[in-house]
Amino acid sequence: MKSLLSSPNAARPKDYLIIGLGNPGTSYEKTRHNVGFRAVRHFAKRHGIELRKAARMSAELGHGTVKGASVGLVLPLTYMNSSGEAVRECVQAYKVALEQVIVIVDDVAFPVGDLRLKEGGSSGGHNGLKSIEEHLGTSAYPRLRLGVGSPEGPQRGRGLADYVLGKFETAEEALLPQVFEKAADVLDCWIQEGIQTAMTKANTKGVI
Repeated sequence: MKSLLSSPNAARPKDYLIIGLGNPGTSYEKTRHNVGFRAVRHFAKRHGIELRKAARMSAELGHGTVKGASVGLVLPLTYMNSSGEAVRECVQAYKVALEQVIVIVDDVAFPVGDLRLKEGGSSGGHNGLKSIEEHLGTSAYPRLRLGVGSPEGPQRGRGLADYVLGKFETAEEALLPQVFEKAADVLDCWIQEGIQTAMTKANTKGVI
């Protein structure tokens, strides 16, 4: 297989694949829907991994070694509702078992600061996860959900689509560096110690 990036190592099989969901473009950069993108960029910066647009795939890709494992990072550029197209391409190209793939996604069921890691489950109405399930034919892959608050909360009063495509309030945005740092800790733990230990770390309340 020809390289998806200029590096000869980019398309080699990976031990783990970390996928952040979001929408491409600067206008979406700091919206609630894009916390998956931002979490992956934070993880990439922590480990010195460069993300670049792939030559033959609709995604930004990065690759590196984390805790002794070969890790691929993916930011689909297909827009949220078609995320599954890029995810399927990358899973096939990198030859990664689904239990070694983790998807990072926004979740309106939890307040900003809360994280939840699950081994699988339903889409919860999230269009990005719906698209992934359609293209992979299964929902049996880990997902790390980052709370973005609820549009039903006090003084919100917006529809769901408008809410997730809106930006965080100032106090919420101030919490995000801690959220992304904890998410990176959880990902490191997942790679080094496995899903069960990482779930305990992610799902413990009161850290942020």
